[in-house]
Amino acid sequence: IDELDGKLHVLALSRGGADARPIQTVSILPPDFHGDKPWGADLHLTPDGRFLYASERTSSTLAAYRVDAKSGQLVRIGTFATEQQPRGFAIDPSGRYLLAAGQLSPTLAVYRIERNTGHLDAIGKYPVGKGANWVEIVTYDGTN
Repeated sequence: IDELDGKLHVLALSRGGADARPIQTVSILPPDFHGDKPWGADLHLTPDGRFLYASERTSSTLAAYRVDAKSGQLVRIGTFATEQQPRGFAIDPSGRYLLAAGQLSPTLAVYRIERNTGHLDAIGKYPVGKGANWVEIVTYDGTN
């Protein structure tokens, strides 16, 4: 992801990973973007590798893509409004939920990831204080 031009690049690795070559470049900007400057921040794949999400801070959106299993290329699913100036977000280990924090938002947004389409369904907001910019999901087994 390019931070300052709103572009996301897909690279193909050679066998053994010695070389990488670009195979696709897509925009993370919403179709109706009218801001001064794009400002990409973070990207994450679902654990099964089927969907990829990228945050764009100027428009306060998350761009969603389906990943073609054979080619690795991306197909845009949609753009989803989120917290103001989303810097960090995470996907839980089950791949069912996405949590997004915004640098200019005092809340954390929680989305359910629709298993078949990758669409994000907003299911809650929770207070986190000012300046949140990172989301980390940890597993707690209750034994400690």
